[in-house]
Amino acid sequence: LEHRIYVHENYDSIVAEQQAIINETSAEMKRQKDLVESLTKTCSELQSKLEALIAEDEQELRPYRNLSETAKGRLDDVSRTVTEAKRAIKAAESQVKDATEHRDQSLASAQRALSNSQERQHKLQEELAELKEDPAANNGAITRIQNDLASEKLRESEAQKSLDIITTQAKSTIEMAQTHLWTQKKSLEVAQSATDTAHAEYEQRKNEFEKRQTEAHARERIAQNNITETQNNIKQAQDAFDAAAEKYDAAQAILEDAQAIQTSPEETERLKNSVSSQLSAVEQTQGEVEKLAYEEKTLRVRTRKQRLLLLAIVLGFVALVVLLVWKILAG
Repeated sequence: LEHRIYVHENYDSIVAEQQAIINETSAEMKRQKDLVESLTKTCSELQSKLEALIAEDEQELRPYRNLSETAKGRLDDVSRTVTEAKRAIKAAESQVKDATEHRDQSLASAQRALSNSQERQHKLQEELAELKEDPAANNGAITRIQNDLASEKLRESEAQKSLDIITTQAKSTIEMAQTHLWTQKKSLEVAQSATDTAHAEYEQRKNEFEKRQTEAHARERIAQNNITETQNNIKQAQDAFDAAAEKYDAAQAILEDAQAIQTSPEETERLKNSVSSQLSAVEQTQGEVEKLAYEEKTLRVRTRKQRLLLLAIVLGFVALVVLLVWKILAG
């Protein structure tokens, strides 16, 4: 009722105020709607430009990427060549070592055979000299020693030939192994030089590609930032539209409520009469409540007096009994 009375008394100002809000929010909603549509179109255009920019950058970067990958492939190839050359050098060094050890062992064996033969010849010559100086020596013994000495000289000659052959063959084998080792070392030098060249070329191609790639990413990042900023502006415009729409709906609801109240004064009168009746009933009920409260209070006072009188009678009776008992006991 209070609300309806307030509306009746201030209807014109309520209508004017809410209509102003409706007009203002309607204009704001239209402005934000137009802004959202404009920004959405702009965002779509920026997205298309970004896609075109990415495609253009990819096309521009492709040759530089290919050159970088090709240079990396060449670097990998020559790096493998260096690795293979190092393995070949180790194998060649092992061959030189094996050939040298084999030569030393073979020469030592041949030299021992030659020395042993020469030592045996020396002993045979001493025995032969002793026999020749002995007049009683047996000619057969001298002949046997001479034959042994001749055989030993033959073995010495064979041992010397074997020693010469081993020396010559070992020299040739070692020289071949050393030549192979030298060749492998030269191959390693060439491969390392090629590696340095390939590495320098790869670094150049890679740096050139990465530089252009960084520039492309910077351009794309700027374009993406523009899109993100536009999307944020769209979100802000949508939020502003929603806020204006909420105010519009609230004002429209208040206006419709005021119009409904203004066009139904009979309902206001009915509520006034109903409230008056309710107030009268409340006042009557309040009087009855107060009357009942007074009667209840009076009843409590009367009941308390009755309880006190009864208590006095009981106490008097008890005193009388005590007095009688005392007299009996005293008598």
